[in-house]
Amino acid sequence: MKMNGIKYPLNTILLAAAADRLSLLLWSRTEDGANGVNQPQSILEKLIGDEDTKEVNGFDSPEDFENEWKRIVGGEQKWLTT
Repeated sequence: MKMNGIKYPLNTILLAAAADRLSLLLWSRTEDGANGVNQPQSILEKLIGDEDTKEVNGFDSPEDFENEWKRIVGGEQKWLTT
């Protein structure tokens, strides 16, 4: 598991997913669920998500992309120039 970067065994992940689905089903039958408020937090997301999540950036133009690329790699790349 450690060599593959897996932190939890499959049965733990499946149990967390099942618990999440059950809590969503129960929540959907409440007044909060009908109004779409106070949704229960996901156990599965807490186990496997968020810690390695990186922010995704979009660019408005090719020039914005090229400037960010230059900033990241530290210089101009030949294939980026026209």
